[in-house]
Amino acid sequence: MTTLLAYARYPLYIFTSLFTLCSGALYWKQNEIIYPRFMPPGCREPAGVPTPDQFGISDWSSPTLITPDGERLHTFLVQPPRTHPNYGNGRGRVQEEGEKDGGAEGRGGRGGLVVIMFHGNAGNIGHRLPIAKIIAEQAGVRVFLVEYRGYGLSTGQPDEEGLVRDAQTALDWVRQSEECRGDGVVVYGQSIGGAVAVRVVVTNQPNRFGGRGNGGGGDSESEEEGEGGEIRGLMLENTLTSMRKLIPREKRVDGRAEEKTALTRSSALPPAKYLAPLCHQTWKSEEYIPKIRNVPILFLSGLKDEIIP
Repeated sequence: MTTLLAYARYPLYIFTSLFTLCSGALYWKQNEIIYPRFMPPGCREPAGVPTPDQFGISDWSSPTLITPDGERLHTFLVQPPRTHPNYGNGRGRVQEEGEKDGGAEGRGGRGGLVVIMFHGNAGNIGHRLPIAKIIAEQAGVRVFLVEYRGYGLSTGQPDEEGLVRDAQTALDWVRQSEECRGDGVVVYGQSIGGAVAVRVVVTNQPNRFGGRGNGGGGDSESEEEGEGGEIRGLMLENTLTSMRKLIPREKRVDGRAEEKTALTRSSALPPAKYLAPLCHQTWKSEEYIPKIRNVPILFLSGLKDEIIP
């Protein structure tokens, strides 16, 4: 019996060692899992970043943004078509004959809208250009696509703090640039980009007196009423409530009326739920969204999404 117990210890030792090894790898290497910036292969090479020209977009530019910590962010600024009714001043008025056609007034005009687009956790901004084209052509607004640090042609390594800093840098650029200054802002985030969008909106939302927020949550009376750069909307597409809740687990979902409630897996690796406390890239959107009181929010969700709960 003693000999049997002695042998039984070895599987336990092996299991404990493997669990410790996997836990350590998840903690120290989770950024590589959460931010798969090298997928698909080649997406960090210049040839792997599609440009607006490839999608029939003729009026665009590619400003390079410098973050406070020195990273260089690759971006695309897509202009609306000149034939759109909103072209001219962004309020549904076409430019009159003889009006200035140049700079901000001639490229979409002041007082219009710019959509700042934050992408998902893989690929680069070039892969999102078809969506940007639709928004620009259908709504007649500018679309500003921002590539996070470590993605595409941007420098640096991605993490939660860095992506939030990138988002603030993008908003600051829109508010200060000659082309976009004076425009209202709609922030649009896809997947993890939704979490990025929530963070930048919660600290820059308009204050209750009508002025724009400036990184403080939106309760200061110091901003001028009607000032450009005010955040006027937030669009969240299949985003997450928090990263720890996204880690594989099981959840109950209601079936059709004649069926019983089913127990359905929300991902392919349920045992990983026990490692959720090790996740330090938390993205707790569920805690920040209730703090957004002065910006309307549009939630877009796919009911059959197999990744985002």
